[in-house]
Amino acid sequence: MPNPAAPASTTRSPAAPSAFAAVASDIMGVSGRAMLEALIAGERDTQLLAGRAKRRLRNKIPELTEALTGRFRDHHAFLARLYLDQYDQLTSAIDRLTARIEEAMAPFSPSPRPARHHPRDQPGGRRGDHRGDRRRHEQVHLRQTSRLLGLAAFGVVRTNNTYLQARCKRLTARRGPLRALVAVE
Repeated sequence: MPNPAAPASTTRSPAAPSAFAAVASDIMGVSGRAMLEALIAGERDTQLLAGRAKRRLRNKIPELTEALTGRFRDHHAFLARLYLDQYDQLTSAIDRLTARIEEAMAPFSPSPRPARHHPRDQPGGRRGDHRGDRRRHEQVHLRQTSRLLGLAAFGVVRTNNTYLQARCKRLTARRGPLRALVAVE
């Protein structure tokens, strides 16, 4: 049912972000965010909105102009503002959690090894033959990485009501607990 309070003009204001998302692959990128902020602020001219495109999205200005043509009212702007605020809040929470996880994992990360004194490092020793060092370093790194993966897998398997816990239980019945844990890694 048409809205009686809506103007009966033939020009249309910008559309909802769904048509916009069909043209711009990342609507939360710099260009998409600038266009959404302008829509929320009350800008309804599709040419000006499409003109806010940056970099590679500037090649799609005609498609953007067409995608931004539609109905976008104050109510839509209000809802879009709520969604953008929630997106920003969740993004900052993810950033804080990532920092906290990195801080908690710091004791488990590999520390630099002290310099080794080897006869080949002395004057007259064979220089440039560090293949064994690289191999040893790769083996140590592989052991540490697999140990961390094992700890992570063990923690995930113990988390209730997760896909990986259910998969580990199924595999344990067929292969045994250690092989199931390795398979979940």
